Amino acid sequence: MTTKTAAHILQIHPSSVKRFCALGELGSDVTSGGHRRIHAHHLAAFIEKRQDPLFLLGLHSALEQYVDCLRIYFERHDSDELVELLFELAFEGKDDGFFAAVQHLMKLFPGQILVYGPILMSLLRHVERDYERQDLTIADEHRISQLIRDACILCYFDLPSPAKSNGQTAIVGCAQRDTHDISALITRIVFKSRGYEVRYLGADVPNEDFAREAKRWNADVVCISRTLPSGPGEDRNLIQSLFATAKDGLNYELILGGAWSEWAQSLAKNQDKAHPVSNLYQLVNLVASWDQEKV
Repeated sequence: MTTKTAAHILQIHPSSVKRFCALGELGSDVTSGGHRRIHAHHLAAFIEKRQDPLFLLGLHSALEQYVDCLRIYFERHDSDELVELLFELAFEGKDDGFFAAVQHLMKLFPGQILVYGPILMSLLRHVERDYERQDLTIADEHRISQLIRDACILCYFDLPSPAKSNGQTAIVGCAQRDTHDISALITRIVFKSRGYEVRYLGADVPNEDFAREAKRWNADVVCISRTLPSGPGEDRNLIQSLFATAKDGLNYELILGGAWSEWAQSLAKNQDKAHPVSNLYQLVNLVASWDQEKV
């Protein structure tokens, strides 16, 4: 990797990387053209020698591989190997290493949820794919999903609030009887990174709570995630209660993400301020792209 890429990973200036190389503290090779090239094992050894507590939490055995994955990400913008390594750490029960890697990603990309957010989403896809192939037991699927969920919570509270709020409020939560909240957790990170005041209602939110909280906080957007299918009756009660708040003068965007009934989707499509999507990945992408256009 170049000295610039190494500087990105170490979060120091490129001139400092060159100085460490010149002093022999950071191993490197010199090309025929006189340019320094640093290998993953050089950088991994340097990090361990400096006793960086972030990595010493549990990333020892995977440190060189992790550094190499970061190199590929910076130079090729390819996160596949990074996702694979995070999955391996989670699958092997190396929770400390998993969270050390997630924290370092947040350190590398402070406030940039559109960088490490998709990595967490891709990791979740990986878990679902392996579970469907029966390569994971249900116990492993639950355990790794919980790690991803905890990482989402960590990201949210470590994410610095934008210097300037946009003055808008977002209500985010999961529909009634839905306890799968990872997509909602990632969505609230996106809203926070965009300067919204986020009111997170959690999972399994009663229908009337969405309407009540939208009115209470004079919401600008209400985002509801549903991972599991439901009947049209339940959807009708929720959506009609939300549309009824318009009679009170409220005027907000409604985002429906996930396994909504055909009735709910068709109704939402006929409303100017409703945005239905079919799964949690599209939900996060919609919020990111739609909100970017607005803000």
